[in-house]
Amino acid sequence: MSESQLLPIDAAPGGAVLLYESANGAVHASLRLGALRAGRITFALRAINATREPLLVTFYAHVRDGTEVPLSPFSLWVDAGTHATLDLPVPWLAMLGTRAISARLQSRHVHQRVEAAMPRLLAPLWFLAGALLVLVGGYLWLALQPRVVALDAPSRVVAGSHFDLRFAARGPGARTWSLEGLDGSRVDGGALAGGASVVTIAAPRADRERTYVLRVSERNAFGSADATRPLVVETPAPSNDPPRITEFSLDANDVRDGGTIVARYRVDAERGDVLATDAQGTIWAEAPTNASGVTTLQLPRFGRRKELQVRLVVRRGAQLAASGLGVVATP
Repeated sequence: MSESQLLPIDAAPGGAVLLYESANGAVHASLRLGALRAGRITFALRAINATREPLLVTFYAHVRDGTEVPLSPFSLWVDAGTHATLDLPVPWLAMLGTRAISARLQSRHVHQRVEAAMPRLLAPLWFLAGALLVLVGGYLWLALQPRVVALDAPSRVVAGSHFDLRFAARGPGARTWSLEGLDGSRVDGGALAGGASVVTIAAPRADRERTYVLRVSERNAFGSADATRPLVVETPAPSNDPPRITEFSLDANDVRDGGTIVARYRVDAERGDVLATDAQGTIWAEAPTNASGVTTLQLPRFGRRKELQVRLVVRRGAQLAASGLGVVATP
C-alpha cells in the first residue's frame, strides 16, 4: 500500500490533488478554486472512487482561529467504482475569516483529506469590507444625530399678535418649540409635527416691553439639539384706530343639536366676544376671544331645528367692530 500524498502536479494555485492507493483500490480527488462571482466564490471537487467500498465526502471551512465549520451540502456519497463532480458555492461574506476549504474522504479503509487555500484576494476584500462598514456606520451615526439647521423668526413683535416661526431640522426624533423668559421659565410651547417647517405663535400679552427666548429642540436616543433666537415683545402706545376683523370663519355651518361651534378669527382689537344668538336676539352661548384666534361655543339642546347667528364683536376703547355668520343646529 502506498502512502497518501498531496501532489502539486496539475493543481491550480490554492488547489490540491490527492492520490491514494491501497490493496483495496485507489482514490483520486482534486479540489480547486473555481469561478469568482459577484455574491460567491466557487470550489470545484472531483472525486474518483476506484475502491470496492462507498466513499463519504464531507466539506468544512477552516476558520483562522483554528475551528472547523461544516459547509452545505455538508456531505455526499460516492459509490464504489464511480466518480463525482461538485461545484461548492461559498458566500464572500462567510469566507472573510476563512483560510481554507477541505473535503474529507472516508470509508472503512480510507481516511484522507484534500484541502484548498482561500485566494489572497480576500485579504483586501476584508479590508475593504471593514472600511465600508466604518463609512456606513459613520454615515448612519451622522444621519441619526439630531440637528436644528435653521431657525427664523422676527426679532420684534407686538404683544398679543401672531407671527410665524420657521425652522429646519435633520434626523429622526421628537421636535418641540418653546417660548421662555430670560430666567428660563416656560411661557408657551408645544410639539412640532414631523414634516412641519413653520408654526404660528401668539405673542404673549404684556403691559411693557419684554424680552423672551424662542427655542426649537430635537431629541432622540442619540442625543439632543437646540437652536434659540431672542424675541422682543413690545406694547405699542394706545391707538385711536378702530378695531378690525381681518378673518372670521366657522369650521361648520351645520352642527348637531347640543354640539359645539368652532369659530376662527384674526382681529386687531383690545378684547372681544363670540356669541351665538337667535332671530329674537337671545344669547344661547358666549365666550371671549383669545390670542390663539380660536373660540369654541357649547350649544344647549333645543330639541328641534334651530337657526342661529354666530357674532364676533371686538372692541378698542369705546369703538367696536362686528361680523356675523349663520349656522343651523339640527337634532
